[in-house]
Amino acid sequence: MLVVDYKTLRPAPASEAEIPAFYLDQLAAYVAAIQAIFPKKRVRAALLWTDGPRLMPVSPGCLQMG
Repeated sequence: MLVVDYKTLRPAPASEAEIPAFYLDQLAAYVAAIQAIFPKKRVRAALLWTDGPRLMPVSPGCLQMG
């Protein structure tokens, strides 16, 4: 299962390290909600930057809610 969140930040970040923390926290919350609903499914996450457009997969290690 893939959770995709659309973002309009311009310019779009070039790497995961440049993604604003509040975007990662929001995406982590979405992933946690989906995992609670579908506990047997593998849930992946990505951001779709409308500046491009460009799909950026986000690794699980980046989704640690703070």
